[in-house]
Amino acid sequence: MIKGEKWLIFFALGVIAIPRLLYIGRYPDSWDTVDFALGVVRYDIYNMQPHFPGYPLYLLPTKWMNKLVSEPIISLSLVSAIAGIIMIPLIYFTIKNWLGKKIALFTTILSAVNPLLWLMAEQPMSDSLGMMMIWVVLWIISRTFNQSLTQSEYLRTGIIASFVYGLAMGVRISYFPFVAVLLLPLLMSSFDLQQRIKWRTLLRHTVLMALSLFFGLALWFFPVAYTEGGLLPYLRLGIAFTSGHFTDWGGTVLTSPRYLDRVESFIKLIWVSLGGKSWIISFFLFGGLLWIVYHFLKVSKKIRLFPKYFHFQSMKSYRCLLYLLSTIPYILWAFIGQNLDKPRHVAILIPFILIGFVWSLGKIGRFSKPIFLGLAFVTMITSIPLVEQYAVEKPPMVQLANQINQSYHPEQTTIFTWEEQRVIQYLYPDFQTIRLRNPADFENQILIYGENRRILVTNAVLDGFGEQKGKYAPYLKPVFQTEADSFLYPTYYQIVLYEALPELYEKLKH
Repeated sequence: MIKGEKWLIFFALGVIAIPRLLYIGRYPDSWDTVDFALGVVRYDIYNMQPHFPGYPLYLLPTKWMNKLVSEPIISLSLVSAIAGIIMIPLIYFTIKNWLGKKIALFTTILSAVNPLLWLMAEQPMSDSLGMMMIWVVLWIISRTFNQSLTQSEYLRTGIIASFVYGLAMGVRISYFPFVAVLLLPLLMSSFDLQQRIKWRTLLRHTVLMALSLFFGLALWFFPVAYTEGGLLPYLRLGIAFTSGHFTDWGGTVLTSPRYLDRVESFIKLIWVSLGGKSWIISFFLFGGLLWIVYHFLKVSKKIRLFPKYFHFQSMKSYRCLLYLLSTIPYILWAFIGQNLDKPRHVAILIPFILIGFVWSLGKIGRFSKPIFLGLAFVTMITSIPLVEQYAVEKPPMVQLANQINQSYHPEQTTIFTWEEQRVIQYLYPDFQTIRLRNPADFENQILIYGENRRILVTNAVLDGFGEQKGKYAPYLKPVFQTEADSFLYPTYYQIVLYEALPELYEKLKH
């Protein structure tokens, strides 16, 4: 790195760091946020503090941070912000090694001002640190580009990358599909001088890299299992949590009513994640995504990825394969196993989509720089109000909890909620909250508590009743309503609180 470039990077880091530290999240805005905040104070996976697998390598630095600031939410957000700051130069150096300085610079600038990536760096969640760790893995692998390395040097790269990947799973395990990128150093370490695969070497190197990955996993997995009562209880907890994620509340393909609706939701999710509220940004960036898909389809016949001896015809094949292994496995996982209502689940794909846009932008010649500068500016002025709003305004769930605390007495009130329960309990634990979405359970609870207590119901509960919610409408009076930006709070941006009239109890009683 030349001296001028080094100072430019330090200056850019300062420009990136100041707003990210200024706009950190200060409120418990979701169920998962409260899980993490409680885990900072008292780590207990069985009580969802946080949920499985425990995110130990996210909460460990957060606990250290909390010793300085003594506020769990701010501690979580600060760790996310620091990770978000570090991730930007990692993106630059990785893509510089991979695709060259120009694509790296343009992609990094767009990544730095992207509204979703910026928001992830402000939230008290594990996403930002998890993305940073994955980019460390990619940076390690990218250092093999533009070099003539021996088998042992490729193997050493693979072993180090595997170890870091194992650690990354202790930050955010849902990024597990990126294990696919480890195939690159594994394959490159197993070619002979005639570019033929040496199968015994491949098997030996697979074992060595697998052991390195296992060691990275073991450093956090076994200590966490020990704190939760042992390996078998911890694994049983994991199986139960995974089952619930796929069959109940995880928003996966198994709980989606129609396949085509999920395809539409996935495309919309990518669109929103690229530009936030700006259709102009999304239009240009989505166009870049379509262009690179077209390019891969066009050149796929020329790239021999799986011939007889796994022969890589050129380094271009190697670079293309890294892109494919970095995107396709995670796209499939996000589509099948993630909640498509939440943009953060595709945030890690944003830099790769931006790579496609920048690459396609370079094909249009002298107009590329004005388009890039205009797009970067529009993206920045779109992102700043969003992250400022996130930092300053209270989230809808917090507003709901505050309203209940100001207007009702804990000893006289029962609140029927869904995910709002976690935030209400965190802020005002004296209130009785009941989490349900089943009409029969609702009616039973009304009969138990409705005679002597004031009954509150959120719109999330009623939405869970489906077509049956209409029969309760005449007996519910809206007492509070709040709404925020759906980009900031995709599932709970609008909350309505109802109070049950005495007639509801009388109707159900008779």
